[in-house]
Amino acid sequence: MTARLTKHTWRTLAAIMAGWWGVMFLAFLPGMIVPAVVVLFAGAVSCFLLRGREIGFAVWFPIAAILTVFLLAFFPPFCAELRLLPRNPAPLAGVAMIYGAVFVTLAVGLGVICVLTRPRLYSPLLCCLTVLNTAAVGWTAYARYESSVAEPITIRFLDSAGSPIPDVGVTYQVFGYGPGGSKPSSPARTGGPDFSGDDGKVMLRSKAGTYSVEITARKQGYEDLFVDLGMQYNKWQTTRRAKVSTLDMAVAHAEVPIARPMEFTVYLARPEEIEHPAEFHQLASRFVENQGKTRLDLLQCRFVDNEEADVRFEFFREMDDQGYWRSRLRVIAMNGAGVLQVPYYSNLVSPLSSFENVMKIAPSGGYSESVVIVDPGSSPGPNIYVRARDGRTFARLGISGRSNPKNPEETARLSVSLLKTMDGSRALMRGQDRRSPQF
Repeated sequence: MTARLTKHTWRTLAAIMAGWWGVMFLAFLPGMIVPAVVVLFAGAVSCFLLRGREIGFAVWFPIAAILTVFLLAFFPPFCAELRLLPRNPAPLAGVAMIYGAVFVTLAVGLGVICVLTRPRLYSPLLCCLTVLNTAAVGWTAYARYESSVAEPITIRFLDSAGSPIPDVGVTYQVFGYGPGGSKPSSPARTGGPDFSGDDGKVMLRSKAGTYSVEITARKQGYEDLFVDLGMQYNKWQTTRRAKVSTLDMAVAHAEVPIARPMEFTVYLARPEEIEHPAEFHQLASRFVENQGKTRLDLLQCRFVDNEEADVRFEFFREMDDQGYWRSRLRVIAMNGAGVLQVPYYSNLVSPLSSFENVMKIAPSGGYSESVVIVDPGSSPGPNIYVRARDGRTFARLGISGRSNPKNPEETARLSVSLLKTMDGSRALMRGQDRRSPQF
């Protein structure tokens, strides 16, 4: 049934349109989501009061459109999350499910009100204007949301000498949460290929918050590089985890400070700079009171109980600031060898970790007579580089040890993952067999 529009109807329509624009803007202000929901309920009630007039469609249709879009976008993953929650929850699944249940209940309630109070009178012109206005409001709200979650990420590419690398081709995919916290089958956003400028920088259009980014960088003459930038789970989080990998293995792990805009640096390596296979060995030793096979011979790649060795391991105990005894592990160089401790996590921002550190190349200098591993039982632990007693053999050690600080006479356990150079180089990224365990 149609009706003739009056001047009063036009004025009412203008007021309703202005109200919907105001609601959409209010909903994106901090702390205004609850007032926006209250306004939606008030609009639903006004549908009932205006159901006998043609202007009622201007109120009813936007509410119906908002609820339809919300349910289509949110309800399917909500149901999937509910079904998978007991065995594989997402990191924020509990909070997300509570909020989801509240909003679904509100949406269903508003939907019932809309259905029961649908307008009885229609005007074709009024319907067209209402649909166009709703589309404009919806597009504006979507643009405001995309702007609020937009996060430009700038990556700077450097070579081994620290010089910028231009024309690096970069593609990326942005992923949100899937059911149960799993990775979705398709990304929320893709981009590229974009290319770095003369300064080695390229900017990616990512999304902030609970979105991870998978980045691929390629340039002829360099190894392909992949960067997996983790999510920001809440507003109090100060860093995001980043993993830098080549085609077959992880190169470096880092924690990138959260900043807007975000910027960090990665190195690209030429194959000849890192393609020097090393021997891999997994060694273990058990001893009491540091007596027994506590010495490591790098040239023979085994624990020994004589003085013909490169490093010696010594457990000792120390009281921390809280008054608890803690176990420490001292690594002592022998017979002219040298040791150097490097943190497990690389620094991808200023001050930037060196190319050698990120690419696991043994430094040429900086070695000392001993280093102390503060928490030898932690994983991951620091990388320990050793320059062997012959002066030309280098090794990288991953050390895990356990002893009882309250009872030194109890058996201590020491496990060492060892990569040793085979050709006099210092490259210690890969084992002789690429399938060898990496650390």
